[in-house]
Amino acid sequence: MSIISKVKSNLILRIPKEVGEALDLHKGEEIELELKDMDKIVLHTKGTA
Repeated sequence: MSIISKVKSNLILRIPKEVGEALDLHKGEEIELELKDMDKIVLHTKGTA
C-alpha cells in the first residue's frame, strides 16, 4: 500500500501550444491526470469549464 493512496486537488498548469493542439484541447478545458504505474501517466479530457 502506498503512503499516498489518493490525492485530489485543483492544479493549474501551462502546457505547450503544440501539446494542446495534439490533444485537441480548447481554452478553459479540463484534463484529468491518472498515474497508472510508476512509468505511465494517462490524460483524460473532462470537457469545457
